[in-house]
Amino acid sequence: MNVSSTRRRWLPHRGPYSKHRRTGLHDAPCALNQRDLRLERLRGRAARIDTLRGVTAVDLIVLREALEASWSRRTSYRGVWDERNPALGQCYPTARVVQHFLPAADIVKGSVWTGVGHQVHFWNELRVGFDLMAIDLTWQQFPPGSVVASRQTLDRHELGDTPATIGRCDRLLAAVAARLNQIT
Repeated sequence: MNVSSTRRRWLPHRGPYSKHRRTGLHDAPCALNQRDLRLERLRGRAARIDTLRGVTAVDLIVLREALEASWSRRTSYRGVWDERNPALGQCYPTARVVQHFLPAADIVKGSVWTGVGHQVHFWNELRVGFDLMAIDLTWQQFPPGSVVASRQTLDRHELGDTPATIGRCDRLLAAVAARLNQIT
């Protein structure tokens, strides 16, 4: 593969993951246009997004909703919990759960500039053809105007998780699986 021909696509907009970020945008930089997908879901269709080749938009929406409903103090980093910001501290276990359901997705570790300081953040990236799509279901934990300052794709075989981190990830995966089983 020719590296120079590789394009990166961040939908619904270039957002915080782009060097050419548009100002004033602060939607969660998910690989899907959530407004359009919600409309499709309300119409009762399982809208297929061609760029995801087989993963339906509804699947990702249902997964996102199950994750958000499963976040708790027991799954957050160092027990941080804020009901007004439930995504706070949930990025790593969420990225692990997304990788469980989308095995082709990689986990990315980055540094996010919040305007006050840098914070460590984790999300997923999924390569589809020559496109690299960000799937970040916890971006809303950051204030508007935050940007990714640096990033590194992690080796899935050498994550070096501590027992406490594995426990948080296992608790979140079990809660998400239970919610998904209730739906089907």
